[in-house]
Amino acid sequence: MRIERFAADDMSRAIKVVKAAMGPEAVILSNTRVGNKIEILAASDYDESLFASMKVPAAERVMDVAGRAPVDVDTLSLQSELKALKLSLETELEALKKRRDEIAGTGTAGDIIARRLSFMGYSPEVISAIARRCPGDSDRAPSWGETLKVLGSCFQTTGDDILREGGVIALVGATGVGKTTTAAKLAAQFAFRHGRDQVALITTDTLRIGGQEGLKSYARALGVPMEVASTRQELASRVRSFRDRKLVLIDTAGMSQRDVNLARHLVSLGDGIGNLKSYLVLSCTSQLGLVQEVTKAFGRVSLHAAIITKTDEAVSLGPVLSGVIRTKLPVAYLCDGQDVPEDIEPAERKTLVMLSRELAEHRGERMRQGGLKAHA
Repeated sequence: MRIERFAADDMSRAIKVVKAAMGPEAVILSNTRVGNKIEILAASDYDESLFASMKVPAAERVMDVAGRAPVDVDTLSLQSELKALKLSLETELEALKKRRDEIAGTGTAGDIIARRLSFMGYSPEVISAIARRCPGDSDRAPSWGETLKVLGSCFQTTGDDILREGGVIALVGATGVGKTTTAAKLAAQFAFRHGRDQVALITTDTLRIGGQEGLKSYARALGVPMEVASTRQELASRVRSFRDRKLVLIDTAGMSQRDVNLARHLVSLGDGIGNLKSYLVLSCTSQLGLVQEVTKAFGRVSLHAAIITKTDEAVSLGPVLSGVIRTKLPVAYLCDGQDVPEDIEPAERKTLVMLSRELAEHRGERMRQGGLKAHA
């Protein structure tokens, strides 16, 4: 209910003012002569129950009193007027807040955070897990900074293990994710730190025409040996022949996660090589559904960690990071370009959060420049 006060030279004009301002369904609550003016207290959306306990004669509609004597309800107390005004103001304020949220496209703080994480590409499963772990209660939703801190705690990292300790390392993953380039980057950086006589390369890619040429070119440029293994017996033999080297990198053939031979191929990798560590190479350009398929399929072999590639080409980091969070797979390295050996760095939690946020912010800015709505 809305209550307003009007003044006019006479009752007829006062009623016209009320009708124009509040509509023909407005109700006269009181009229008073103040000097040479008629002052009217009128209400719209009249609720008679508010006045039922005040023993006030029923108010009449404006359309009914036109041309008749003023309705006398001067017995309304100032207290009842203030109470009605307060109720009206509170109702209007709630309506304005609701309309503001609708226009701004916002809701509760929790809803805003969920939309921002979704815009960053994270899966609903991961967003729900983060929401459950965030601080806050019914009176206070978590801040964006608190949310990012919880997000960071979801990641596991291995540090610079490969380049610091070496080992027998197999890079596995789908075709085209950057396994060969990643192997070259790791080999080059390890050779720089420990000497080229401490590195060896092996490829199992005998499926693609010219599939070995890329790694062979890198090996020549680095001055390190490279061998080809077409069977699991050959692979075990090649690894043994390099037992005096600190780092042996195995570049495996890229296979689709839907390949019927994938399980057999993955199992064969570990036969006869007891100290083998397999790293799943994931591309940031992959969509969420594909990442989930890949992590599930390649999870049939014991994976040590993941290496994330093509961050320089990514629209968002959320899909690939949702995959490693869901499978609890640590992240070892990030690759952000094609340059060997520069474009690789050990993964850190704060780096994963920062890069994920920055990609979303850049995407949001591009959308705003194009006149589209973004929630980042």
